Amino acid sequence: MKPLGTDQRVEQSPAQDEGQSNAVAWLWEQVWERQNLLQALRRVEGNRGAPGVDGMTVEELRPYLVEHWLAIREALDGERYRPSPVRRVGIPKPDGGERQLGIPIPRSHCTSIQ
Repeated sequence: MKPLGTDQRVEQSPAQDEGQSNAVAWLWEQVWERQNLLQALRRVEGNRGAPGVDGMTVEELRPYLVEHWLAIREALDGERYRPSPVRRVGIPKPDGGERQLGIPIPRSHCTSIQ
């Protein structure tokens, strides 16, 4: 028997495919569960972070989500959502160097929905 190389594929059985599909569906349901969404929102609000490249503050997030929730959900379900760039900020280190910090935007904006 030849060892698997990069040009060979391991085929999955239909039962394995179905098991993975069920696991992905279960995970997606957990993401959309109301309590999980509210917990995630509270964590973002609690971090009180700086705005990302879009300039939106954490205080503006909740009203934005209330207004645009359906469009965001449809974009995610339809696999049309594209994340926005992350804002890079240099944080000084005690030794004189600098550590790069990435600041994501706290929301999905219209240009991310294709």
